[in-house]
Amino acid sequence: MNYRNLFLVIATAGLLGLGGAALSCNLSDATTCDENEMNLETGFVGDFGNTENARKIEAFFKAVVAVQAKAHDLATDLVTACKNIGTAVGLTDAELRPADGATDDAALVNAACGSTLQNRIRETIQAAIPRGAFLSLTYVPPECEGSFDAYASCAAECNVSVTPGTLQASCEPGTIGIGECSAGCSGQCWLEAGAACNGSCSATCTGSCGGACYGTCDGTAVDGTTCAGECVGQCSGTCTGSCSGTCVVEASGGCTGECHGQCDVWVEPPRCEVYARPPEVDADCHASCQARVSANLTCTRPSLTVEYGTLGGNADAQARFAALVTALRDNYPTVLVATIEAGGAIVDLVRSFFNALDAFADGIASMVDAFACAVKALQISAQVTLTFQASASVCGGVTSSVAVEGSATVTP
Repeated sequence: MNYRNLFLVIATAGLLGLGGAALSCNLSDATTCDENEMNLETGFVGDFGNTENARKIEAFFKAVVAVQAKAHDLATDLVTACKNIGTAVGLTDAELRPADGATDDAALVNAACGSTLQNRIRETIQAAIPRGAFLSLTYVPPECEGSFDAYASCAAECNVSVTPGTLQASCEPGTIGIGECSAGCSGQCWLEAGAACNGSCSATCTGSCGGACYGTCDGTAVDGTTCAGECVGQCSGTCTGSCSGTCVVEASGGCTGECHGQCDVWVEPPRCEVYARPPEVDADCHASCQARVSANLTCTRPSLTVEYGTLGGNADAQARFAALVTALRDNYPTVLVATIEAGGAIVDLVRSFFNALDAFADGIASMVDAFACAVKALQISAQVTLTFQASASVCGGVTSSVAVEGSATVTP
């Protein structure tokens, strides 16, 4: 990304003086970004004026604050989840912290979720799972969405030429709508807890289970084998009965819950999986508004079922493995959500978003009080990019470490 142009503009503007009027505006503002201009802790962005450039710069700085907060929150959640898993497999707090005492988010993520944890997870599984067998994780992927209202509000702040009536929650052709449907849902129907279920259940299924039952079964067996009768617990197959969580049913007709697909008659305009830039919003405003919305995605917590067969190894290996399974059930969903939030879409968003600084170079150069905040934005861009990249990398590593083949010996 080309930051050089912005720095050159800032430096040149300072040398040339921007004219006597500009220099008379307390040039010391160019050396500090005051809390009344941009405060990362509170999320506050000040008023830089009413011109088109000023509005775009304000929108950009608000997006900087939102993206930075997202990176920090993501790192905090991920570090907590990894430390919980690490503690379960016998790692100390010191082993899950940066050896050099670094405190930045990327370093904390790499230390807590990196090779030390990943290697210990592999060792724990291999010590208790027989050779040729695997630990299996089955989950309902998290659903993440942003807010069209937030996008519309940002667009209106940034670009006065936007037409509010065109910023509606309508889906482009080929995208998936999500919402309440009164007739003709094609896709999946998500039923809330307590509803009659004939599909996959994200929590406890009470009824017949066409797969593995993890609870009590009045039929064939329990814990990883098919339940031919009624299951009270988690069901890895089709649950027919009641579900204490979300029941997902393949829909081809009406839907009494939330339709994820195409619907003949939406009760309200549907939410969508993607955000198309309205033609009334220019590219600069779109980059900032898309960043703010994407930095505040709301993700459902995925359900998780951990499956395995006969254990091998000694008693200590089996005890540590049991602790790992419990820790994974409680904490691995956080890793799954982080995988999406820190994945390619977010990393690409951060990269393209901060490239937009070049487009603001001339405007910032004409506003002395925006200089230092622009420099701070450059520093933040480097930090959050490292955080997102570290998070995406360790999420993949943790997932790979869980999917390892066992090597334990089973003693008859």
